[in-house]
Amino acid sequence: MERRQAPKMSGPRPEGTGASVTRKAIVIGYGNPLRGDDAVGQLVVRAVSSLLAGEDIVDGRAEPSHDDKRLAIETLACHQLTPELAERLAGADLVVFIDAAAGAEPGSVMTSKLTAAATLSPLAHRADPHALLAMAGGLFGRAPRAFLIEVGAASFEFGEVLSPAVTAALPKAIAAVQDLLSSARNPTPHHPHRQAGFPPDTAPSRESSSSGTGRKREARPAPD
Repeated sequence: MERRQAPKMSGPRPEGTGASVTRKAIVIGYGNPLRGDDAVGQLVVRAVSSLLAGEDIVDGRAEPSHDDKRLAIETLACHQLTPELAERLAGADLVVFIDAAAGAEPGSVMTSKLTAAATLSPLAHRADPHALLAMAGGLFGRAPRAFLIEVGAASFEFGEVLSPAVTAALPKAIAAVQDLLSSARNPTPHHPHRQAGFPPDTAPSRESSSSGTGRKREARPAPD
């Protein structure tokens, strides 16, 4: 398979050069807004986008404000993940996915670190976070650090109203996204072996594998 060049981006520069360092984060909320709690991913990312309005978000894309050149943030709300997103991911330093989770306690909010896994058929029209990371690394030579924030869903029935449990969990899910972005802006200085500019691993450790999202997707009705 031919490897394509990753999109140009602002990467880390050696300290002491005097050049500013701008890193890029992408926040992606996905799910079907007509399937009850499946809309939570899109609702969370839209709320985060509104909170980041001071960073000049236009049409879902953001550049750092004049007094903060450490992190450029892009937000994306979509019905489902598609292979075309892999190139965009390859140009980022951090990606945060938000989605609803079937089989989890309704209203629970879980954050897990993602790893790349080649689970996508070349002919597929949709993808999961693991497959997108694998495609970003395999096709474009670079996979970002990524996290998945899952909100336990109570219902995927037709409708545009969230369950009470998921509605109550929205502030916690939004805060989880903000925590990851804050850590990316302000990396902990006392970890000499931690790569600068990335959020620390979440605790307790629950590193997600390809079976993690599979559990959720098997229980969810196919989108119409």
